[in-house]
Amino acid sequence: MAIDTSNRVDIQLNKDNKTNYLLSSNAVELIPTIENENGYIKLKTKVNANLNIGDIVYICALSGSTGVEYSNTTYVMDNLIESSGCTNWYYHPFMSGYEILNIYNNSITINRYYENKFDNKELINHFISKIYVNTQTINGGYVDGVICKNVNISGSTIDINMIQSIILSGITEYITIDNKFDKNYKSLNTLDDSIYVSNNNNKFGFTIIKNQNISGATINNGYFYDCNINYSTINNGKFNNCYITYSTVNNGTFSGSTMSLSSVWNYGIWDDTDDISNFETEWINGIWNSGTFGTGKTWKNGIFNNGIFTESTWENGIFNNGSFTNSIWSGGTFNGEFFTYSSWSGGTFNNGSFKNSNWYNGVFHNGNFETSVWYDGTFNNGSFTDSDWSGGTFNNGSFTDSDWSGGTFNNGEINDSQWSGGTFNNGKIIKTNWYDGVFNNGVFDGLNTGLTYSIFNSYSSSWEDGIFNGGELNNTYWKNGTFNNGIVNNSIMINVNWYNGTFNGNIIGPINYDIGSSDHTINWYNGSFNNGYFGIPVENTITSGGILHTNWYNGKFYYGNFHSSGDTYGGWSGGTFYNGNFYGNWYNGIWIQGNFISPPANWYSPESRPYGPGYNTQYTSD
Repeated sequence: MAIDTSNRVDIQLNKDNKTNYLLSSNAVELIPTIENENGYIKLKTKVNANLNIGDIVYICALSGSTGVEYSNTTYVMDNLIESSGCTNWYYHPFMSGYEILNIYNNSITINRYYENKFDNKELINHFISKIYVNTQTINGGYVDGVICKNVNISGSTIDINMIQSIILSGITEYITIDNKFDKNYKSLNTLDDSIYVSNNNNKFGFTIIKNQNISGATINNGYFYDCNINYSTINNGKFNNCYITYSTVNNGTFSGSTMSLSSVWNYGIWDDTDDISNFETEWINGIWNSGTFGTGKTWKNGIFNNGIFTESTWENGIFNNGSFTNSIWSGGTFNGEFFTYSSWSGGTFNNGSFKNSNWYNGVFHNGNFETSVWYDGTFNNGSFTDSDWSGGTFNNGSFTDSDWSGGTFNNGEINDSQWSGGTFNNGKIIKTNWYDGVFNNGVFDGLNTGLTYSIFNSYSSSWEDGIFNGGELNNTYWKNGTFNNGIVNNSIMINVNWYNGTFNGNIIGPINYDIGSSDHTINWYNGSFNNGYFGIPVENTITSGGILHTNWYNGKFYYGNFHSSGDTYGGWSGGTFYNGNFYGNWYNGIWIQGNFISPPANWYSPESRPYGPGYNTQYTSD
């Protein structure tokens, strides 16, 4: 039944490696299945054990029970436990171990007959090795390939070197737990009845330690379950449900564990799948995969991949997904998902939801900025909603139901908001109140329908003051400011210094004909007036002492109504009147055609007054 072991996969994997790997046996864990091979028991190991045909091996169960239960789905196959009921146990065959009859990859056939009692049974938490130590004390030396159960491993200093073993109960003190193989060693792993290859058992080595009180140790590798570790140095390893106090962590992977405030964390991987805040110290560097980081902690650097960051301070690093809440951010990169009830000072925000928080500086890329306050920084794309903007640069994106009070807006769209100062470059402003600032190109559309001489403040959007340097002004009310260029469609403008552009209607003049007690001034220097009212009919003017100045200095008037007469000041001083109704004061310019309606129109030019309704008199001197 024996086979040639030289062709075994686990041996061939490392045959040509320059490193002279130790081929001494390993103590390893069994997978639960029990199989029948030609009447003998066939077992499988989770990792390669470096065993050979003819080796004598022993099996150990984590359970301390001395009874063997046959009524359920598990079986306890422990050489000591199964022989414990024998009065003359020294001569019990199980005490001599089992000879290996056959090996294939990680399958091992032993010289114990398969019985029906093994049908549908599993071996839970069972281990196999060539050495099984029970109820002993180890004070020094090297420990390799041994199963230790109820064993005290304790040196006066760190003079015990464990390079590979399994420890299941007892006390472990002053020990160095090291790698048996280097990181390039190819090991065979059994998973779901299939075999795969890994480097040195997925980099964590072959040592397994469970339910231990470990003190004063140097841990360079291994798997640790339900252990209390204190006054130790952890350089690597995988830790499940462990409690770590007064220790220094330089590396390792931790799941469901607790890191006490008395410990120092320099680097490692934290994966607290129970989402319990068990990390109690300062985070220096490393990878956080899940769990809750808080309360009152400091994050210095590293990668946060998921979980909850709460009531703590973030100084630098990369945040990938998860929730950042009730905390302080002062640098690094945020890659989603939720940032709430916190403050942001520096760094880069990529995607995600920024809500109910304060932004002081940094770069925002995409994402949703909601019900928050922006003080400074750069906004690149994304949605800005129901928030306050105080300064910085906005590049693309949507700005909605929010307040802008300074900074530069480049492209993008503003909706249902308040603009109080700053520079707008391209883009679109819709249904927004503009109070001051510089508008450079783009579209300003109030979406007001049925514009009339109604109360100014009753409309959903308006222009209060500032400089318009180009673009379109549509369907809105203009109260004051300078119009340098652009196109006006269906709007009402009260006070304006118009330098160039095209006016396509509706009115340039006081709303509701009410001049009030303050002077109103309309200065038109150049451009095209295509339709609408320039000024207001004098007979409808309401004033409480204020004066309306309507001054046309140059430009082209194609069609509409021109008013400036009676108690108003100003008039037409230059440019070309192509057509329309003229009710104002004419001082100079070119008349093509139209209706010169006098009264109230007055002709002060030495040239002949054009014919029109009313008086057909010639030049009227001052």
